Amino acid sequence: MKLVAQKKGKVIVAKVEGRLDSAVAAEFETAIMEVVKNGAKQVVVDFHDVSYIASAGLRVLLMAAKQLKAGGGVIALCDMTPSIKEVFEVSGFDQILPIFEDQTSAVKSLKGERDVS
Repeated sequence: MKLVAQKKGKVIVAKVEGRLDSAVAAEFETAIMEVVKNGAKQVVVDFHDVSYIASAGLRVLLMAAKQLKAGGGVIALCDMTPSIKEVFEVSGFDQILPIFEDQTSAVKSLKGERDVS
């Protein structure tokens, strides 16, 4: 598991790579909570390079979302493969966390921008 955070204006994009299973859940939690604790209010988690997510990974995302919300922030997810998106749909997490097709849409949404095309 690897997480690289990049600032796009006021939005932090956290690109995650690898598997998010119980073996790396603590590492993922440390990495994503570091982003949150550093004052981020708007976080996009990019799943483009995530090959697998288990309930432990979902739990970490829920914790991060709650922490952000408590501080007046928000989290959004994006760029999921069909199999990863299915995990979110089956678990009901797609009803809790906003999911976008791509990073651009997620960032625009958090910035309050609209597509005018």
